[in-house]
Amino acid sequence: MKISIISLGWLGLSLYHELEEKGFDVSGSYFNRPKGVKKEFFFDYQHNSASLPIKESDIVFFNLPPGQIKNLDLFKTFLSTYKEKRFLFISSTSVYSEQGEVDERINPLPKSPNGVFLLQCEEEVLKLKNSLIIRPGGLYGPSRHPGNFLAGKNNIPNPLSYINLISQENLIKIIMKSLLDKEVRIINAVEKKHVTKKDFYEHYAREKSLPLPHFQEQNQNEINFKKVITCYQKYQC
Repeated sequence: MKISIISLGWLGLSLYHELEEKGFDVSGSYFNRPKGVKKEFFFDYQHNSASLPIKESDIVFFNLPPGQIKNLDLFKTFLSTYKEKRFLFISSTSVYSEQGEVDERINPLPKSPNGVFLLQCEEEVLKLKNSLIIRPGGLYGPSRHPGNFLAGKNNIPNPLSYINLISQENLIKIIMKSLLDKEVRIINAVEKKHVTKKDFYEHYAREKSLPLPHFQEQNQNEINFKKVITCYQKYQC
């Protein structure tokens, strides 16, 4: 089985190594510079060039952020080229707004521009007969933790809202499980534990001896929250 990853960013490169270790025939694309792995290839998504490794693949893992997808027509053209493949699309929980507790059965009502655009992309992906959408929460790992960015910051809004996160390690586990799962079309990839933004970031700052972040005051009756869960037990982490 051949798998192509578009593209070898922070998540894609780690997934590449996991697939290679598990014995899959995996290749991955780069744009700005090579990543130093065995089967990599230049791929310009904007012009759909040098796409032979993708055409030869059984599974296409599409991992470009909205800013690089650019527009819906370009995305439709890409999908039409590879519509016979098993297609895995990385979306985001940003397709939901503050809708309370949501799982895959709830219709997303995005408010952010990225969320609106991703939902439009998802609708196109679901037209493919052999596709899967994965919606990760905020992605973090040992070398990339959101707590580092908020340490010492002031006037941070919504301290009592929930955070919806997933570690890179857990997201890769979900991707590996889902490669051939044709029973599921959409997966919310989030961790079970939902704590408030204030508790999460203050705990991390204390644990790492970083300056504490400072939050705005918020009353309980002012909370509009988003708590993302998955309805699929086999994809809970």
